[in-house]
Amino acid sequence: MLRKQLIELGLIRYEVDAYICILKYGISEAGIIYKEAKIPYGKIYETLNSLVSKGLLEVQNTRPKKYMVKKPKIALNNYFSNIKKQRDDDLEATRKLITNIGEEIDNIQIQKSPEKSFWKTAMDEEINQMIKSNFEEAEKEVCILLYFPNKLDERSNFHSGEKDDFNLTQNEMMKAFSRGIKLRILSSKELGLMHNSQNNASQSGKKMMNNIEFRFTDKPFPAYFTIIDNDKVIFSIIDPIEQNNIIAMTKVWDPRLAKKLKGKFEEMWKTAKELH
Repeated sequence: MLRKQLIELGLIRYEVDAYICILKYGISEAGIIYKEAKIPYGKIYETLNSLVSKGLLEVQNTRPKKYMVKKPKIALNNYFSNIKKQRDDDLEATRKLITNIGEEIDNIQIQKSPEKSFWKTAMDEEINQMIKSNFEEAEKEVCILLYFPNKLDERSNFHSGEKDDFNLTQNEMMKAFSRGIKLRILSSKELGLMHNSQNNASQSGKKMMNNIEFRFTDKPFPAYFTIIDNDKVIFSIIDPIEQNNIIAMTKVWDPRLAKKLKGKFEEMWKTAKELH
């Protein structure tokens, strides 16, 4: 069990064998360790020096050298701290690299494609990922047009009938708001009131509602869609049986379509009533 855990910690096999051997003796020499642990003689000093560098052993520079196990609790905690620092440094280096790569990509002059649009459809668990990406990709504004014809229950929300999906949507909204994204929602009155009551129950929900402009209409919509920054459109496919559920989403990258639907959204927005 100990051997397996030390390997999971990051020690290689020879290091594990040498460390366990010295644990038994307390203090030992390389000549004894390589025989007892059956480590090739050409690898013994490399192995012991590695354990010293990881802070697990103390070395006495005599002839021959002697090795002693550091107090395990202290040594292992220090080993953890060193690993954490190294990983933090690696993550920071990766973050800087990603930033530099992003800047280089932004400088690339993208050629106009003969293709006028691109689309992607999500179903089941993929819907959550699309919801997340929708808010992540937003740079200025998200406009949502959605109408549920049936009376809403406490689990419903404007993306799915599942409470977990509502929480995901709420969290992604908060992240978007922190980046200054504007959100407008045009829905049925029942949906708006339900959304308000759920959000007003928490401090974060109240903060979120201050950043949302909500209007309602009693007229059913011909389609249910979300517009992101006037260049992407997400169509929501309603379950024909459970009409408070969305069973699929299709995202379309098409500025012309987005502009056309944004015009329809603005037309309906002007005649819709504010939600108080």
